[in-house]
Amino acid sequence: MEDKSLGYDPILWDFELPLRAMYYPLGFPVEILTNSHAVLAAAEVSWGKIQQRFNERPARICVGVLEGTSRECPPAPICRGRSHLITNTANAENFYTCDLRAGYAYSWLTRAAAENTAYFRQHFLEAMGLTLVAYLHTTPLHAACVEFNGQGVLLCGNSGAGKSSLAFACAQCGWTFLSDDATSIVRKQKGRVVIGNPQRMRFRESAVELFPVLRQWPVTTRATGKLAIELPTEGLSGIRTAWQAEVHHIVFLDRNSAGPPSLSPFPESAARKWFEGEICFGEDEVRELQRHSLRQLLAAEISQLHYSDLDGAVERLETMVEQYTERSRTPAFL
Repeated sequence: MEDKSLGYDPILWDFELPLRAMYYPLGFPVEILTNSHAVLAAAEVSWGKIQQRFNERPARICVGVLEGTSRECPPAPICRGRSHLITNTANAENFYTCDLRAGYAYSWLTRAAAENTAYFRQHFLEAMGLTLVAYLHTTPLHAACVEFNGQGVLLCGNSGAGKSSLAFACAQCGWTFLSDDATSIVRKQKGRVVIGNPQRMRFRESAVELFPVLRQWPVTTRATGKLAIELPTEGLSGIRTAWQAEVHHIVFLDRNSAGPPSLSPFPESAARKWFEGEICFGEDEVRELQRHSLRQLLAAEISQLHYSDLDGAVERLETMVEQYTERSRTPAFL
């Protein structure tokens, strides 16, 4: 029989996590407890320069790191969820569990997984942190966001639609950059205010053909195996950034369309269905709060942009904003 007085702990319930730090993904507080400096180093890359913007009770993430039986990085994990619980499992030694209702997550990892920064950030750290933040506070949007003349413009479309490229092209032309692929509504705020992380941009390797300036940045292998470029916006001359914007326009992208750039109406019902496709987890009460915030967002003007070249697309978007400004100045009785 095991002598429990000697520290019998078969499920590592009392495993010490002596390192702790507070981070602010999207401005919301998340406390991390761990026994690995690699975990906190990865959190510094993801969230180290983001300041607190919302005074909420901190979510908590515990990450225990063990030597493990393999020095190889594990495969991409598989995510499953039910009610207020989510699990993400790569193998028997690398997994996490989120209790969304409690604002808590814990993970066990091998050293090989924790020290592969790209793998750990994408599949574990940012997955846990942003999932907790979304459940507790926000409605996630698969969209880039830029701002021109005080008007926020959401750029929408499936992966590969050109959201990041067009957002960067806008930023190079003097627009304010908010996010390149992931934007969020803060559910407690009124109106159509969205937030993002403007400190980093991610591009596919092929983006260097559109933007030669990206050649000076290293190409890295993401956890998915795809090549990508990730760069901080502070390293880009002349790029203006903001953490939040009020959305006036929602634009769905139709890249590689023949003819000059043009805008056409996009049905509100189709836009609502597309956005609601991102509401894929959580209890009914939280999902309804997210749908309610989407209904408020969809009061913005919704259109589809047909284009083949980035310069023409940016010019057409600028004209759209200017025309909206003129209409807003025109008295309603005229």
